[in-house]
Amino acid sequence: MKHCEYQGGVTVKQTNITEKLKTGSKWLTVVFAAGGTGSIIRACSRLFALLTDMKNEPADPDFMIYDGVQRAAESLLLAAMLLTAAFIFRRISRSGVPFDAKTIRSVRIIGCICIFQGMGSHLLASLLARAPFFSPADLFPLHIIAEGFLFLFAAKMMKYGTLLQTEADETV
Repeated sequence: MKHCEYQGGVTVKQTNITEKLKTGSKWLTVVFAAGGTGSIIRACSRLFALLTDMKNEPADPDFMIYDGVQRAAESLLLAAMLLTAAFIFRRISRSGVPFDAKTIRSVRIIGCICIFQGMGSHLLASLLARAPFFSPADLFPLHIIAEGFLFLFAAKMMKYGTLLQTEADETV
C-alpha cells in the first residue's frame, strides 16, 4: 500500500489531482468557448445568407425561410450548450471542485436545451415560414432527445457525487 504525505489535512495525491483537474478544465473552457463562438457565427451567417437569398425572389420562399431559421436555431441552441459547458469548466478551473450545486444546475440546463433543440428548432422555423416542412420523425429526433436525458441523468449522478464529496470533506 502506498503512503501519502499530508499537508494541512489534504494529501499530496489529492493536491496533484486537483491541479490536474484545474489545468484540464482551463483547456476545456477554451475549447467549448471556441465551439460556442463558432456556433454563434454559423447561426449569424445562416441568417445573413437567408436575408441575402430572399432578395433574389426564390422559387419556394417558405421552404427557404424554414431551412434557414431551423439551421440557425439549431446553431444558437448548440452555442448555448457549449457556452454553458465552458462556464462549468471555468468554475472548475478556478475552484478545483467538480461537484457543486451550480455545476449540477448547469448540466441540467444543458440537458433541457438538448431536448428542446430537437423539437424547438423545427417548430420555430415552421411558425416563421408559416408552413410545416418536417415529418414527425424530424420533430422528435430520438438521438438528440436521448442525449438530453443522458445529461439529466448525469446531473443526478453528480448530485450523488456532491453528497460523497461533502462527506469526504467533513470526514477529513
